[in-house]
Amino acid sequence: MEKNIFKSIAAKLAMAAAFLAVPAINVSCDKDLIGDELDKGKGNIEINMAEIGHGPDHVVYIGEELHMEGTIKAENKISDIEVIVMDHRDNVVGKKNFGDKAAYKGAANADFHEHIAVSKGANAGKGKVSVLVTDEKNVAEFIIYNIQLQPMPEGGVPEDEHHHDH
Repeated sequence: MEKNIFKSIAAKLAMAAAFLAVPAINVSCDKDLIGDELDKGKGNIEINMAEIGHGPDHVVYIGEELHMEGTIKAENKISDIEVIVMDHRDNVVGKKNFGDKAAYKGAANADFHEHIAVSKGANAGKGKVSVLVTDEKNVAEFIIYNIQLQPMPEGGVPEDEHHHDH
């Protein structure tokens, strides 16, 4: 139940933050919002996505996959990673959980390289990608990145935008 409450709060924070005109927003919070005392031994969680989508404008093609690559560091080891993609109308158009993936679960440092399917029903325009990381002490951190949702160009992804290290 506590996890569902947190996810609801995190989703509302993510949607509210989606309207801010900054490239990335970083918020840290403790998932145990109901407990008597917050965890005093909070560990640091660092999320740094070097690549999001295609090119410097972070283009994500509607109906295709969002490419993400970066690093995640968690002093108290990673327990869960969730990625949510939203269009400019705050519709969730992509969502994937990586909590059970061996490369991340229990790692203090992880090279994150994933692809998240984006719905064909996404609205073109500005969008957001949130990355929520929870560590083994139930401390969570999330960051929100701006993206540009666009229809796929005729002829597919331009050659200079391909990610060859899939």
